[in-house]
Amino acid sequence: MKIRILLKAPILTQSGYGHHARTVLRALRTKEDIFDIYIRAVPWGQTGWIWEDSEERKWMDELISKTILHKDGYDISLQVTIPVEWEKLAPVNIGITAGIETTKVAPVWLEKSNAMDRIITISAVSYTHLRAHETV
Repeated sequence: MKIRILLKAPILTQSGYGHHARTVLRALRTKEDIFDIYIRAVPWGQTGWIWEDSEERKWMDELISKTILHKDGYDISLQVTIPVEWEKLAPVNIGITAGIETTKVAPVWLEKSNAMDRIITISAVSYTHLRAHETV
């Protein structure tokens, strides 16, 4: 049985997070023998959405439609966005973010970060280090 994996992200936006989410999705696609992929597309501010009529866009639209009809839950969620938008959506939840470069974060970021099972970030600052320290 395949692992049901939900990707929650601004996947269709022309933003940095949208680009990052599509990179994650492409990596998952290389393992479709293992993963049953679902997408929850979310907006990203006033950012425009990708519009090209490509094979990849059609595939993403199919996954989004499949997700709307899906009622059985997921095994893993990957959430490519800022921590304040993370939520428990599956037994295993992984937050993926660019993070922030700071010495203090808002308490809600800590709360949401602590709700994740893992966090992946590209920030130069260790997010785990921030979690253990002061808040704003």
